[in-house]
Amino acid sequence: MQNNEIIKLIFAFKVKYFRQQKEYSYQSLSDITGLSVSYLNDIERGKKYPKFDKINALAEAFGVSYDYLVSTKAPKKVEPVIELFTSDFLNLMTSESFDLDPFNLLNLLTIAPERMNALISALFNITKTYQMRSEHLYFTALRSYQALFNNYFGDVEQAVVEFVKEHKLSDKLPRDGKALEKLYVDKVGFKIDRKKLAKDEKFKGVRSYFSQKSKTLYIQDNLSEAQVNFIIARELGFWHLGYKKRPKAFPLIESEDFDTILYNFKASYFAVALLMPETEIANELFELGQAANWKPKAWENLLTKFNVTPEMLLQRLTNILPKHFDVDNLFFLRIKELDQYPNKYAITKQMHLGRNHHPYANVMNESYCRRWVSINCLKEQEKGMVQCQISDYHNTDHKYFCISILGSGISPDKVSVTLGILMNDRSRALFRFLGDPNIQTRVVHTTCQRCSIADCKERESEPTVIMDELAKKELLNNLKKI
Repeated sequence: MQNNEIIKLIFAFKVKYFRQQKEYSYQSLSDITGLSVSYLNDIERGKKYPKFDKINALAEAFGVSYDYLVSTKAPKKVEPVIELFTSDFLNLMTSESFDLDPFNLLNLLTIAPERMNALISALFNITKTYQMRSEHLYFTALRSYQALFNNYFGDVEQAVVEFVKEHKLSDKLPRDGKALEKLYVDKVGFKIDRKKLAKDEKFKGVRSYFSQKSKTLYIQDNLSEAQVNFIIARELGFWHLGYKKRPKAFPLIESEDFDTILYNFKASYFAVALLMPETEIANELFELGQAANWKPKAWENLLTKFNVTPEMLLQRLTNILPKHFDVDNLFFLRIKELDQYPNKYAITKQMHLGRNHHPYANVMNESYCRRWVSINCLKEQEKGMVQCQISDYHNTDHKYFCISILGSGISPDKVSVTLGILMNDRSRALFRFLGDPNIQTRVVHTTCQRCSIADCKERESEPTVIMDELAKKELLNNLKKI
């Protein structure tokens, strides 16, 4: 939203709030100020912003100063509502992706402003307690947006088909990286520099940087061919889809607003759809599912066939499985072992389709279950690049088939990516190999601190959350005996 719209919104809210506090009807306020009922209604709907004399009349009617009425200050009871109007959250919800009319939001907030204030205040306190920045809000919203569409975007898929046809790209796979690069240079008109980022140590975590000023795409020189192809395909996505608002650095360093995050996602979606065409990857997935036994080498062959990274492959499956096979209870995780803290792990990317599955990122810095195949894949690399297991979640009826593949990060940190698929009739019908007795089934949990599995040999920490809950129950039982 523009600043003038925010000013109108705040003024409209304050006028309506003060009118309600004074218990003025539109007619009574009209009699006091000399402003018509329709004009007052337009003010409260944000359609009109009155001139000095009319604002002064309203201020006198409310018993406040002119400066107080036009400022962003407000009574303590509704301060968080004003904070909401100037926050990243409002920009997110009124972006073209979510398209919430801010004045409809205004009406909701003024129905019970004090109660809404308590809720908004609680939300702001949560974000402060957990040091959540605007990026967290935007990425959380993006994950919800993906889930709404089952992570399948037909408009982008169709754009890829049109792009291939328009530029007469060969159907041969994997895509010819040199052909994509030539297309980028010739059509987009940017040159590619592979030396500048590599010359300076401080840029080692940056894979690419887009400079409109110098019309140059800077790419790090130590990337694999698959990683470079993705970067070029992603840039072609920004160009073909016509997205002007975009991040300059990859991976993202800053996030100005939700639209930037969304367009970055869709350009990345374009890239993987270009490198792994929808029909071809769906056919490959069907063939894999027909095997009666688990064959990790067949999954490695997919990486070679399409010349993609493990993360690109498993992310692509989250597009294809719901659309083509009606398998939509999925989760995707990227986990890294922290180089500076050996045997410590962090979830750096996640997505959930169908439900909020376990495992999930935990902001409390707890120890993730060492029985996850994601972590075993990092710890036991001698067992192969591709590993799988059936994860049976303790004290639930949920079982997931989880496939993990070793990936490559942007630093010395080790990375694994995991696709989790809920075990049900649909997934068993698609993947015959789920009946393979050689696939290990392990009882797992979320974090050690929340785990009640007895005698767990892989435990890294005591079950402190469980112990606290038991202590509270014991205290309540003792109190009841008084």
